[in-house]
Amino acid sequence: MTRLIDYGAWASSRSDPSKRRTWPLRRAGWRFDRASGAWDGPDGERLTVSFLGFAILEREDADWEHPGTGYGTQWHGGRYGMPYARRVDGDWRPRVAVMLARNAVKVQDLMLSRPLTAVSAADARRLLVRCRRAADLYPPDDPDLFRRLMDGLEERTTRIGSYAMVEYRRGFAGPVLALAGGLLTPVGSFLLGSDPAGLAGIAALAAGLACSGLSSLIDGTERAGGA
Repeated sequence: MTRLIDYGAWASSRSDPSKRRTWPLRRAGWRFDRASGAWDGPDGERLTVSFLGFAILEREDADWEHPGTGYGTQWHGGRYGMPYARRVDGDWRPRVAVMLARNAVKVQDLMLSRPLTAVSAADARRLLVRCRRAADLYPPDDPDLFRRLMDGLEERTTRIGSYAMVEYRRGFAGPVLALAGGLLTPVGSFLLGSDPAGLAGIAALAAGLACSGLSSLIDGTERAGGA
């Protein structure tokens, strides 16, 4: 029996979901087969994890009715009710793109019923891109259905991005830290110039640089989420 498990889109553009399964699976008694790139479970299961955030779970036991809960946690949208598992008879490849698109529609509908932020907009775009990538790698057996689902996803993604631009407001932490850094850095430089061995100057300069660095980091994160 084969199950497709949809964990959701990857957490960020710099992460690979398949690599995030290593420690939880090893801790649960799974062993990685380098030859096949799959994980062998303690009860005869085999789990193949895709970088797109879904997994193929296989087990020979025909009476096995559910995938259980020990195969990993959500990478995206834990707030939105994933993961989702579906039984597949036959080849899973032509079916995965439609399954991911259907799940993405459900997730985006839930997003639209809640307050939206820049992170919401980024999540919506990742879901959209993920479905496109899945269709490129595994062409769907029902291209017309997939196209209709994608049309709906594109429309929802646009709406989520538009609403988030209005509803989202930058947090106070970044500007406050930037102001503190701008004040502390020259004060620390002045004190350090007056007394090179003085701890007050060193502390003020270090605090100013730290505040400026944190402000830049927060600003970059917020911009990346809203880009």
